[in-house]
Amino acid sequence: MQRQIDDKGRLTIPATFLQNLTLKNNDYVDLILVNDVISIRKASTDHPKKLPQIEAIETTATSNSITLKWNYEKSDNILFYIFKSQNKQFNIELNNPHSVTALKHWTDFDVLQNKEYFYRIVACNNIGTYSLPSMISSAKTHMDEVPIIKVDIIQKNRLAKEEIQKQLIDNEKNADTLRKRLEKI
Repeated sequence: MQRQIDDKGRLTIPATFLQNLTLKNNDYVDLILVNDVISIRKASTDHPKKLPQIEAIETTATSNSITLKWNYEKSDNILFYIFKSQNKQFNIELNNPHSVTALKHWTDFDVLQNKEYFYRIVACNNIGTYSLPSMISSAKTHMDEVPIIKVDIIQKNRLAKEEIQKQLIDNEKNADTLRKRLEKI
């Protein structure tokens, strides 16, 4: 059977191709792609199951970053696909994660102050078996603390005016002294 991909990148298989394949509960099907030809093979019931789902994500937010931490029982050859959105309801496209890490923590520096972000994580092993997506975790960045300086503008202006008046008086005294010296010459 030739490979048929729809406009959203999904593989389509004609129903007639599957009609002679009887599956029971817990039966799996392997899709094998060789030279753009797909063959379907019924796999045994001991087919590898999905990886365990990440149960909880701990979030820590500052004004310019959000750090995610999680526990995961298996860690050998596991990559964690991180998905991010500014909307609580978002779809996960496994071929388009925001980031990928082999660690059990990750920091997002691509954030704005005082914004809420939503995250989900999917675990994947080296043979392409995925976990279900984690539950949605959210975090809101903080606003930077801006020091508030109270300045009495009237007092500041009054001091500036007094300083200017002193300079004018000094300048007049200097001018008088200069005039008197000129008269003597």
